[in-house]
Amino acid sequence: NTIVFFSSNAMHEVRPVRVTGEHGAPGTRRYTVNGWFRDRDHVAPEPALDPPTRTALAQRYTPSFTEVGFKKVETPPAVHRAMQAVYHERFEQRHTEGEDSVHMPTGTPDFINIDDVKDKFHFALQSIHEEWSGVELLPTAAYGLRVYRSGQTLIPHTDRLSTHVISSIVHIAHDTVDPWPLWIIDIEGNEHEIVLEEGEMLLYESARCPHARPKPLNGDTYCSIFLHYKPVDWNVTYRSLVELAQADGATDVLPPELWPEHLAASSLPAS
Repeated sequence: NTIVFFSSNAMHEVRPVRVTGEHGAPGTRRYTVNGWFRDRDHVAPEPALDPPTRTALAQRYTPSFTEVGFKKVETPPAVHRAMQAVYHERFEQRHTEGEDSVHMPTGTPDFINIDDVKDKFHFALQSIHEEWSGVELLPTAAYGLRVYRSGQTLIPHTDRLSTHVISSIVHIAHDTVDPWPLWIIDIEGNEHEIVLEEGEMLLYESARCPHARPKPLNGDTYCSIFLHYKPVDWNVTYRSLVELAQADGATDVLPPELWPEHLAASSLPAS
């Protein structure tokens, strides 16, 4: 019977639920209601954009921090050994990830919960991301362990603009017949295929560079963790990208209702 209020951009998480004594019976649960509020007079809502439009806008207008947009590096050996140990220890506890037919139409990967240790990995690798990007970063999300299965793919996309700016795919383990490349477009618009070995990680500007796994996985498992950070002064939004596109007259990346000519001819008040 308590409530906590906080700014939603503050780092937060729900720790594993632990119960003792008479309340520790199997099936015990924690029930909560979550709510969000915004200041309607000062915070403009984000425009409603479909995924291809978001990707096209992000690719063209999101600020970049590196020359190429990605870099393959070695995972620090001690960190890799710790990740592999957790993977092997908890593999039998994996469960099916939440369905996402938009991005993963060929099936849902498995998920291994590491909430109790993922922050350690997140912070241990932060300096590598900062050195590569050249900016001070805030950790925003550590997702995984995700275990892709046979035949699965991932469609081209860019990641969440508000939080997934400088990221990495840290590859932990795989059991595959053929290499499973990541497809990515660099800052200049060139396409690449990157193969990660166990103990390697791909640093990439995930909100800026479209990426995918278009080839079906030929094998049993492919496990990685995804680490995300943002610059400390990051304030880029899809609304700001739309405004840049409107200023350019970029009708090729904007839906018709957001074309500058349409807005100028409408009766809508200027924002």
